[in-house]
Amino acid sequence: MHDHAELFAGTASYYARYRRGYSPDLPEAFAQLCELDGRGRLLDLGTGTGALALALAHLVEAGIAVDSDNAMLSEGSRIAKSRGIDNIQFVHSRAEDLDQTIGTFRLITVGSAFHWMDRARILDFAYDALEPSGVFTLLAGPRAEIDPSESALPPIPWDRVQAVITRYLGAKRRAGRGVYSAPDERYEDLLDGSKFGGHHTLTLPGSPTTRTVDEVIGYLYSTSYASRRLFGERAAAFEAELRQELLGISSTGEFSEAPVRTEIIYSRRA
Repeated sequence: MHDHAELFAGTASYYARYRRGYSPDLPEAFAQLCELDGRGRLLDLGTGTGALALALAHLVEAGIAVDSDNAMLSEGSRIAKSRGIDNIQFVHSRAEDLDQTIGTFRLITVGSAFHWMDRARILDFAYDALEPSGVFTLLAGPRAEIDPSESALPPIPWDRVQAVITRYLGAKRRAGRGVYSAPDERYEDLLDGSKFGGHHTLTLPGSPTTRTVDEVIGYLYSTSYASRRLFGERAAAFEAELRQELLGISSTGEFSEAPVRTEIIYSRRA
């Protein structure tokens, strides 16, 4: 398994600022799925800057947000303080290093980090750490939809963006200092074959938005495959080339981004 802290080293400030947020309907969906009423505990694994844990904080009595990257946790703590959220504890740890001494939870969540984890181990741990009828959720997404809107702005040319990245970092998709290998198991199949013995899926629709050139670059710098540190001394040259490429397509520096849906894959402990 990859070391999450190594994968995202140096990305925390970009992650907090430029990652697209979750659907505004997500908290209500979780409240209904998990029967959240302000009681019980939440455990968010691979929390990053805490976006998911903080979105759900008002629905639980207390929560623990876990990540192996201290810079991410510092950003999460800063954001929590700025929002007046004081019931989420940020804990520095690999998800795989947790054990049952952490207690039991009504809800255990993993946002967009499950593919970096020892998935079978996490599922075993999560089942044992849930209260009876507690819920384990994975967010499979966000996933872009085809944009049916008639936006006057051009869409983000991700193929052209990737071509510029490739010229600097090579054809193989990076994952921190290494290269990325996509998981060969579907999350749904993993849940079906685990102690949970099944799964359900809920899809939340997204809405179109607008991205500037700066936001596209900021998003790339938040990722494991195009973080600023991977470019090293060539970062300024990469940024200038990409900016020129994008401004050649949109002279205003603005692009439309297709609606993004969020898929909640969940299982309940018996």
